[in-house]
Amino acid sequence: MNKLTKTVIGLASFLGLCQVAWFILLVYPLGLADQQAINFNWLSEEWISNIGLGLGVISGLVFLYLLLLAIFSLPKKRQMIIKTNQGELALSRKAVEKTISRAIIEKHRLKDVYVQTVFKGRQPKVSADIQAKVLDNRDIDQQARAVKETAQQALKEVFDMPIKSVNVKLAPLVHDQGRTQSKVI
Repeated sequence: MNKLTKTVIGLASFLGLCQVAWFILLVYPLGLADQQAINFNWLSEEWISNIGLGLGVISGLVFLYLLLLAIFSLPKKRQMIIKTNQGELALSRKAVEKTISRAIIEKHRLKDVYVQTVFKGRQPKVSADIQAKVLDNRDIDQQARAVKETAQQALKEVFDMPIKSVNVKLAPLVHDQGRTQSKVI
């Protein structure tokens, strides 16, 4: 979660918690508060108190969850820092994606290769999602396994990165009246 989102959720939850406190003080007023603020003649005072308290507790739990989410959620990582014997190396997501796509294009007959990587966890690991169109429509499953191995080799050999997962989705090219269309399996 980025800083702006965390700030907005934090402010909303803080204002919500203030609203809950105000609402509960209306239902259970202090000795100095005015009793005319709540005028429900058709309900008994006990029902009003229980309903107000229940709604206040539910709202409080929702806004407390939002506040904890804003405080403790991990920020989205745009780069991965790898510690080596010679120091620290910061790798951007774009560099990793570009390297994987180039390695795949060099070894396999694919078109429109799209690679998206995510760095996950406190001890970052890489997850890669690869989408491409196959020029040779025979044995797509075997080609997908080969592309996955190529991506894993590129991550291990070039960057020496820990890998969480590599997902490959290949779609065959279908020629229809001179136009190229993709067909998802």
